[in-house]
Amino acid sequence: MISPNVAWHKYLNSSNPIINKYLNNFGDELLQQTFQRLILAIKSKKSHIILFRFKDSDIISKIYQKDYIPALELLLNLCIRLEKYEMCRDIHTQLKLIKLKKARGNPSKRKVTTVHNT
Repeated sequence: MISPNVAWHKYLNSSNPIINKYLNNFGDELLQQTFQRLILAIKSKKSHIILFRFKDSDIISKIYQKDYIPALELLLNLCIRLEKYEMCRDIHTQLKLIKLKKARGNPSKRKVTTVHNT
C-alpha cells in the first residue's frame, strides 16, 4: 500500500548540498527520468503523477499538473548547479516549447481588434 507522500520540492532544490553531492555522483539517470516523467505528464495532460518512488518503501512523492512547469524550472536550476549542461539545454528547449504552446493556445493573450463598418 502506497500512502505517505513527501514534498517533491526538496529533491529538486539546488541549494541542498547532500542531494547535490548524491546527484553529482550518481544522479544522471535520476535527473533524466525525472525530466522524462514531467514531459510525458505534460504531453499526456495527467492531473498528477508519482515523481519519485523510494526503493523498498511505501513512500512516494506525488506532483500535480499545476506544478509541472515549476518542477521543470527547478530541475533546470539544479542541472545548471550540477553543470549538467546537455540536460540543461534539453530542459530549456522543452520549457520554451511548452510556454510557446501555452501562449498560442490561450485566447486571452491574443490581441483582438474589432473593425466597425459604418
